[in-house]
Amino acid sequence: MDINLPGMDGYEAMEALSSDDRTKDIPVIAVSAAAMKSDIEKGAAAGFEGYLSKPFNVSEIIETIDRHLNTDGS
Repeated sequence: MDINLPGMDGYEAMEALSSDDRTKDIPVIAVSAAAMKSDIEKGAAAGFEGYLSKPFNVSEIIETIDRHLNTDGS
């Protein structure tokens, strides 16, 4: 999820998803141009499962998504 969404930022959207029983267990990965350590820590504190900064590294995107969609228990 992009942190800089129009109308509702990614943190507000994450809060809404986390508070709804239907969506609270869906892993959400933040994407943003902000890549300072404090930005990444803020994302983790907000409940994002991962934090990817732009410009994207395709292999990092695939690895992050695979890690959070893995259904074999590892």
